[in-house]
Amino acid sequence: MFVGRTDVAVVVIERGKTIWTAAVPLGSDPQITGPAHIASTLGSMLDRVPRYGWRAPRVDIALDQPWARIKLVKGVPSVGRKLELLSMLRLNTARFVASSRPVIITGANEIAPGEVQIGVADLRVVEAITHEIANRNLRVGRFVPAASFESVRLSSAAAPGGSDDREILLRQSIAARVTLAPESSQLGLLPKDNPAIVMPDASRGRIVLAGTALAATVLIYFGGQLHSERASLIRDRAYVRGIAALSDSGMQEKAELGSLNHDLANAARFSRHRVSMTALLGAITQALPAEAVITTIRVDTANVDIVTLSPRTAAVVGALSDVASVTAPTIIGPVSRETVGPAELERATIRMRLAPDYGRAKIGFKVERDDDQ
Repeated sequence: MFVGRTDVAVVVIERGKTIWTAAVPLGSDPQITGPAHIASTLGSMLDRVPRYGWRAPRVDIALDQPWARIKLVKGVPSVGRKLELLSMLRLNTARFVASSRPVIITGANEIAPGEVQIGVADLRVVEAITHEIANRNLRVGRFVPAASFESVRLSSAAAPGGSDDREILLRQSIAARVTLAPESSQLGLLPKDNPAIVMPDASRGRIVLAGTALAATVLIYFGGQLHSERASLIRDRAYVRGIAALSDSGMQEKAELGSLNHDLANAARFSRHRVSMTALLGAITQALPAEAVITTIRVDTANVDIVTLSPRTAAVVGALSDVASVTAPTIIGPVSRETVGPAELERATIRMRLAPDYGRAKIGFKVERDDDQ
């Protein structure tokens, strides 16, 4: 926006491109052209401004003479930071700027040690325009002296066409540059320094709040999904561990059953092959000749060894061949002769193999085969 002595020009810029322009004369009577008249004219123009987005447009204002000017101030104390320099100048406005009207220092630019270029604007005009923009629910931007765009003014003067066309081009160019040129902020009055803004611009705060809420919602959603996936993963792992424990328990029980099965088979096999010692001794005793005696008998799981005294060892071996519980009686070791009283006897060691008695097994037992092994 450009506010001059005799007219007001408005330029709407969207993404660096001018999409709408308008200009309204203010009049040449200084008694009529004042802050209230400027504000009412500006308000009627702002009602016609098109809005292309959901966000409220920002209005930057270039003030031309006599509403704003640039002044060179000398003898300014050296201050390190620009913010401190600007604060010192504003606190001493009456010392550095002589004016019959209330003014405000919009900005400062140090050009040499002790020399500062400052922008000065009519405070009444700034307040009137600020209130009018705020009443239209628009965002108040910067107030910049139009004299800071002297290069635009010179290029417009050299443009072809009549003086009126050049003036319109000048106002539109300055109105566009006040929004696009970042260097104008050095002499521009920023919204945070505008004393006429009662409530700060909350558009950015609302956007930040909405963005924060959206980010928090997204984080909560994905955090919930992550927690749900993690809980599901923990449950699945616990279920797999339970199945593995059951499988290990089943394998252990299977191994124990196999060992028990093997032991029972060995017990049954031993039961079928075991010979009754009493029956065996009785059968051997009955089979021996009447003049033969047994001095020693030793029985293990496979063999029966007996030591006999008899007149003839060969007769004893032949008699033992008829015993059903043993087989293959054989003389082991030497046969010695001993005299017992008037009789002369032979001492011999005879070994026989045990013959299993399958009829003694009371319960038939079959070894189960493990097909998995």
